[in-house]
Amino acid sequence: GGRVIMTSDAYGRGVAVRPDLAPETATASVRALMRHIASRRTRDIVVETIDGGRATASVHANAFIAAGLRLTTAGLRHYASLSRGE
Repeated sequence: GGRVIMTSDAYGRGVAVRPDLAPETATASVRALMRHIASRRTRDIVVETIDGGRATASVHANAFIAAGLRLTTAGLRHYASLSRGE
């Protein structure tokens, strides 16, 4: 078996992260989650909340930024064009 380390809604707007997750594991998990969501949609993914609070103020925000998301006024944005290599 395994353990759940990160979950999100279908659009990636709200993400929940296991509390005791090491930063490097969180970053790898964010990358995998973004790849999974991006494979099913063509639009940007904007993470608005992490663990129920504002994504930009989360203790995990740096892991999301390290995974390639950009800090915006709406939250942490994964640009679809970057995933497609445009």
